[in-house]
Amino acid sequence: MKAKWTPYAQRQRKETARYIATVFGRKAAGNFHRNIREWVASIVRNPCIGLREPLMTERPEGFRSVVVHRNCKLVYYVDGDTVYVADVWDTRREPLIQADNIK
Repeated sequence: MKAKWTPYAQRQRKETARYIATVFGRKAAGNFHRNIREWVASIVRNPCIGLREPLMTERPEGFRSVVVHRNCKLVYYVDGDTVYVADVWDTRREPLIQADNIK
């Protein structure tokens, strides 16, 4: 399996890292990037590791999510032999709005 990031997910990841770097420093932003890479590698090895995302059960993609930090969640789906990272959610924000942002 391989992993691909959607353009939207890439933007969200960069915005989150920028926020972390501004508020908590560059070292924390580096830790965030490393943690994300490790989780994506785990998902590629075992795509069913995440739970079905309850807010998106009606969607045909079969979205799943994993909490990668108490304030951050990766939302992804599997299509064939590819894991698509669809979004990086800030768990402190309104989840219904974030679910609607995924196209």
